[in-house]
Amino acid sequence: MTVKIVQLTQSQLLGYLSIIRQSFHTVAETYGLPEENCVASGSFIKMDQLMGDFRRGVKLFGCLCDGVSAGYMQLEMTEPGKFTLDKVAVLPEYRGQGLGVQMVNYATAYAVKHGGLTLTVSVFAADESLIAWYTRHGFILRDTVTKPCLPLEVARMERDLRGLEVE
Repeated sequence: MTVKIVQLTQSQLLGYLSIIRQSFHTVAETYGLPEENCVASGSFIKMDQLMGDFRRGVKLFGCLCDGVSAGYMQLEMTEPGKFTLDKVAVLPEYRGQGLGVQMVNYATAYAVKHGGLTLTVSVFAADESLIAWYTRHGFILRDTVTKPCLPLEVARMERDLRGLEVE
């Protein structure tokens, strides 16, 4: 299996919109998230939201597995030295094959190469297995918060990038 992560251009966004929605659909089902009170969920993302992120300078990446689009993630420098990883998505049929690990490793290396000191990710606080997964990959649970655009608490996790060496 060959995995390649590429930064997306504006013309590629429409193709990845369905990948994001399909990937997060299982999350919406698991937690019973309705679109009307969960606009921040990737399962309900709209093209104008993606375009807005792209225009704001958020780095949007696609993950290709043997040349087929299988995943997506966003990376944003929110302030000097601080990066946020968002919308890490892998299509259900590609899960369990290490794509998520490769995307997180890529995001970490990208952030370090661009002066990152920390990398933050947010997940639903109720998703203990995902919190454990990110913990195994160097993230520490910082706090939980309530966001007005989501009906569930969000766990904010952070990885210290200082001293990391990347290729």
